[in-house]
Amino acid sequence: MLLSFVEEWISRRQAPRLKYIQRMVRLSCVAFIVGSLSFLWMKLHGYNPIWQSNRDAQKMVLRVVLVDNRVATSFLPEGGDVVPNAIKLEQTIGTLVKEQQGNSGTSEPYLASSWTVSADGKTYSFELRPDLACEDGSPIDGESFRRSLLRLLKARASEFEVPVFNQLVGWTDFTSNQGPLRGLRSEQSGRKITFEFAAPVNGLLEFLAMPQFGHYCDANYDAQGQWADPLRLIASGPYRVEAANEDQVTLVRRENWFFGSEKAPSRIEFINHSWPPSDIDPSQPTAVLIRAPNGDEAIPGFVRVDGSPLFLNALVLSPFKNGPFFSREYRRSFANRFAQALDKKPDNKTPSIYERSFYLGHRELQFPKSKNSLKGSSAPLRILKMNSGSGLDVEYIERIIGQLLDEDGLEYEFVEFERSPGFIKKAFSNREFDIRLARVDVGIAPQTWVLDMMFCSQLGISFPDASGRICSEVRSLRRQNVTHPDSSDMEPIFQSLEEEASVLPAYHSGAMWFFSRHIDLTQISNHLVVPRVELLEIR
Repeated sequence: MLLSFVEEWISRRQAPRLKYIQRMVRLSCVAFIVGSLSFLWMKLHGYNPIWQSNRDAQKMVLRVVLVDNRVATSFLPEGGDVVPNAIKLEQTIGTLVKEQQGNSGTSEPYLASSWTVSADGKTYSFELRPDLACEDGSPIDGESFRRSLLRLLKARASEFEVPVFNQLVGWTDFTSNQGPLRGLRSEQSGRKITFEFAAPVNGLLEFLAMPQFGHYCDANYDAQGQWADPLRLIASGPYRVEAANEDQVTLVRRENWFFGSEKAPSRIEFINHSWPPSDIDPSQPTAVLIRAPNGDEAIPGFVRVDGSPLFLNALVLSPFKNGPFFSREYRRSFANRFAQALDKKPDNKTPSIYERSFYLGHRELQFPKSKNSLKGSSAPLRILKMNSGSGLDVEYIERIIGQLLDEDGLEYEFVEFERSPGFIKKAFSNREFDIRLARVDVGIAPQTWVLDMMFCSQLGISFPDASGRICSEVRSLRRQNVTHPDSSDMEPIFQSLEEEASVLPAYHSGAMWFFSRHIDLTQISNHLVVPRVELLEIR
């Protein structure tokens, strides 16, 4: 009897536990079935929660594909004179101001939080943001920026004129090593840098937005002030260099840096790609740049954005090299025949605009008639090809050049743009090649500071001005404080271009971008040439 009581008592005590165990087993079975079905659904729809965080991180990696790029990667300041390098320097070098997305011509603060201009237009003062630092931790303040700019200006001024900056108070003493550059000062507060000019200037903000005149950290230079490795950079901008070689550059977003967008890429991979670009994968965030469009390009899975025809494509005939084009008469003869051939228009469908005007909407250049008496040359002429892209337009121009030189019985060779950092300076010297095919962003309309850069210095495209007449006309506009020359202002320059016949306009074109669906296109303008990646948003 006692035994029965004990068994009954144990049974009553264990009943709730057995029911609990049974309930948990049933719930586990239901959870297993629901989980299995959910996993199957996610598998079918390409979603896996285990990998999702990694996939989200991958989505923040932006590929920038440069199609048919022939320019060597270089982080040296002068490397920014060509677009493929300027795009990389734009992300890694901090500048006082930035051009708003799409090269709108409107400047906004960047390293500087604000700036003021004196009533007479001669003095600009910039207040820098607090707590700025280079990648290595060294501070970015008024004095360090002044030191960086002095080094850049000294190097450039040793070779050629530097527009706008050459009007700083004390420039002549500075360039001749007779005294300091008094017009460039940093204030004792540590966060202010001031530019004082001998006369009002235009173009300063645009120059200060170029990475060539940004903040280059001291650690980039050795004890002798030399930058030995063009693939090495200590960053002063939103991204730092993780890896770099001639064909690929990887940038990583810097921590503790102010960003235009929190959805900006965490990494940027710059990749060179041969023509055609049709096999580029659209499954990850990608931007593709084509600077020599072939016409009706399309890349599956990408949205195409055609750039405005900001680029002037021209032939540069060297008036300095000891060859046939040293003769102004022969340059004029060649220019006349080139214009006649160009008027026949190419037999292809391209987005380019064929007209012999320097600026769209202005009159076409008409070169003086000249007899062509030249029938030979002691050495083959050297013709430098474009630094990116062949394209139907370029092939057409090359064909005309060849036909004209064949008519004159001249030997010649087309030379590819070398992928070496020092080649850029050599190419733009106007003394290495008899002819070079040049592409330059002249803008929508004439601006005095742009003309100053093109004809009065070796910055950027470095158009030749053998007589000095063009530069003289540009500086006359500058003295008159003409910032946006109209057709009448430009007429003396056009006449000088016709007389000299060293720069032969051929056609106008725009850059062509392709964006994958991951990129928010609201920040994209058809004026876009060098994008600010820190403003892009990855969806």
